[in-house]
Amino acid sequence: MNSPIRNLLIGVLWVGLTVAVHGADVAIVVNPDNPVDELSFKDLRALLELQQQFWKNGNRVSLVTLKAGLPEKELVLKKVYFRTEDALNRYWMNRMFKAEIATIPKARASSDEVKQVVSRLPNGIGFIDATTVDASVKVLRIEGRLPGEAGYILSATDET
Repeated sequence: MNSPIRNLLIGVLWVGLTVAVHGADVAIVVNPDNPVDELSFKDLRALLELQQQFWKNGNRVSLVTLKAGLPEKELVLKKVYFRTEDALNRYWMNRMFKAEIATIPKARASSDEVKQVVSRLPNGIGFIDATTVDASVKVLRIEGRLPGEAGYILSATDET
């Protein structure tokens, strides 16, 4: 095979692998009846770390997470928690030991499972692959941006 064609094929494969590794943006979702439409990054982090355990209306936050190893979870670990999966597990255990939280958030096996649970919990919040969003959940703006928009903090294609 001549070199230009081989290089083109290698380039196409590389782009395909890059997209597969990076995956889709992550959407922060809540129950459709939740009055919140937007969060600052600071508030998002406080909610996902359960530093803020109540919504502004006084209702307790129900955090729904994803299991380790999923691309959506890896992106949130990197861009929101700033921890590895092991460090996050130690964080939850420490918070539980200090009686700062009652239980460790239950991890779900897929974005579809997170979506199903959040859609049934009036105070639910979770993160999912943005391509799986449907009318059963409401997507929150983070710092004024939605998944797919330029500058979105949980973009899979942005290395911020």
